[in-house]
Amino acid sequence: MGFEEARALLRKWRDEKERRSDEVLDVWANILEGKAHRLGDETWLVYEQVFIASLDCNQISTAGDCLRMLIDKFGNTNRVMKLRAMKDEAVGDFEGAVETYERILEKDKNDSASKKRLIAIHKAKNNTRDAIDELVKYLDVFSTDTEAWEELCDLYLLEQDYSKAAFCMEELIMANPHNHVFYQKYAEIKFTEGDGKNMEIARTNFAKAVQLNPGNLRALYGFLLAAANLVSSKDKKNNARYSAWAGQKVVEFYSNHCPQKKEMAKKVVDAILENLKLA
Repeated sequence: MGFEEARALLRKWRDEKERRSDEVLDVWANILEGKAHRLGDETWLVYEQVFIASLDCNQISTAGDCLRMLIDKFGNTNRVMKLRAMKDEAVGDFEGAVETYERILEKDKNDSASKKRLIAIHKAKNNTRDAIDELVKYLDVFSTDTEAWEELCDLYLLEQDYSKAAFCMEELIMANPHNHVFYQKYAEIKFTEGDGKNMEIARTNFAKAVQLNPGNLRALYGFLLAAANLVSSKDKKNNARYSAWAGQKVVEFYSNHCPQKKEMAKKVVDAILENLKLA
């Protein structure tokens, strides 16, 4: 690979937001490092790209070299300070990283990236409750950040606070009503909460996930189990029918996609139906 091809490859990965950290470092070390002066306006973007790749691969020395070049060129701009804080995180200096992020937020209180990194530090230190508190404050300002809602949901699940985790998933479903994974995860939370009303909500949302993606086997299993759990309710006939239908679809899925496990799946489904006296 020549110089121009290597430069174009790194540019492609940047534009497409692909980390490809091992490959970035390989291209840098073997082709571009000794010719960085030929990169022109891309020089500093490449240094930043290599810096992040170095942190990903725990090559702290290379990251330090890139960071020094960026500091020499741009000084302590917010962007460079964030990179400095990321390096502090990578070596376990959380106090230094927090201090840097807080200095950035003093200049720009709405810097979302710095707020997220502070939350990540709380997670890294296993301070789940502090991470939740900071993430709630973050979402008060950036309420459309779906990644933040997903993260908050996962943190609530760690705390076994299922009702608040379910609320997070409701926000995500409203933001993206065609994402089958959101319906599936919401259904799993309501299934875990148990009781009749939550089980009905779980069944409905597993069904929606299957409707959006008929190949979602996990949602099919969830629909089967939720309907089976509701057989003792007043709507016994319909739930029995739902269970039988879902069981058939599960077996069909294995028959079409993993035939060597079809018999195993059939035994599992038959056992569920038999236990509920539906076979």
